[in-house]
Amino acid sequence: MIAKLTLLFTVVTVVELTILIPIGQALGTLPTVALVLGTAVVGGTLAKQQGLAIWRRIQQQLANGQLPSDSLLDGLAVIVAGAFLMTPGVLTDVAGISLLIPVLRSPLKAWLKTHVQDMLDGSSVTFIESRSFSSTNFENPYDSERSHQNSRKDDVIDVPSSEARNDGSDGSEDSPIELPASS
Repeated sequence: MIAKLTLLFTVVTVVELTILIPIGQALGTLPTVALVLGTAVVGGTLAKQQGLAIWRRIQQQLANGQLPSDSLLDGLAVIVAGAFLMTPGVLTDVAGISLLIPVLRSPLKAWLKTHVQDMLDGSSVTFIESRSFSSTNFENPYDSERSHQNSRKDDVIDVPSSEARNDGSDGSEDSPIELPASS
């Protein structure tokens, strides 16, 4: 995955430079730099405005008990658009602007929904086994039979209560607590 992302960033950078150099030669250095900075500022401002509007819509949908799936996808698209618009280049600016236009991001949202649904329906979703949990065997920690089978005696430390005893003493004359030696 990292190799693919590295390749993608390298290819995008080379393509962007291939486009920006002729634009710089045609317009001049200063106008080209102003164009790149201008798209970053305008894109960041638009992404912030749309992001806040989407955030309010998500909060409203959650308050009404609705699942905000479309709004979450809109929010993701606006975040990606903001990143694209802040990245210097013509292609990333075009991609960012297209993601900020709701009509143009609708096909992307439809494709994402279909793709995620296909992943969930098929076997292309994989669970990575960790040290704590098995990918195929999630145990109920409150199931007493399994809990006792999996616990070790060394895992339990029995500590006497620090409450006052019946005879009125505070229990300070008790022997110190001994912990098992770690192996």
